[in-house]
Amino acid sequence: NVGVYRPGEKAALAIEIERNAIPIESVLACMMVDKEIGYIKLDRFAERTYDEFMKGVSSLKSEGCKSLILDLRGNGGGLLAQAAEIVEEFLPENQVIVRTKGLHQGVDEIRSSKNGTYQDMKVVVLIDQSSASASEIVAGALQDLDRSTTVGRRSFGKGLVQHELELA
Repeated sequence: NVGVYRPGEKAALAIEIERNAIPIESVLACMMVDKEIGYIKLDRFAERTYDEFMKGVSSLKSEGCKSLILDLRGNGGGLLAQAAEIVEEFLPENQVIVRTKGLHQGVDEIRSSKNGTYQDMKVVVLIDQSSASASEIVAGALQDLDRSTTVGRRSFGKGLVQHELELA
């Protein structure tokens, strides 16, 4: 409950505010560009990004999508696991998606664990100077494995992968 004072009013206006979940979608756009080309705009890599992405691509596929434009412009990154799951859908099994090396961590690899659903789909990835972290890893992995063409401006250049460290 909050009280709001307004100029000219003698008493505060009592307002009851109910807390509610506010969904934050990762897929901002999902549409067909023409009869065979689909377009998906990913804003971030959050907990449900992979699920949203798969729902979108499945929808586009049912509309005849054979090629995909994956727009990562302005995508500042997010959860690496979600990004890796998306990349995996375009790869055969056992491909290196990302390899990390930390000062105290050693080398760690994320590999595709299955044959991806969309291995035969042509992909173009759009990036810009605000594409960072996980979005750079998606663009880089797909390009390095000859699964996509990357178009746009030079990315932010961070490519940062962070791990949570639980403290006592």
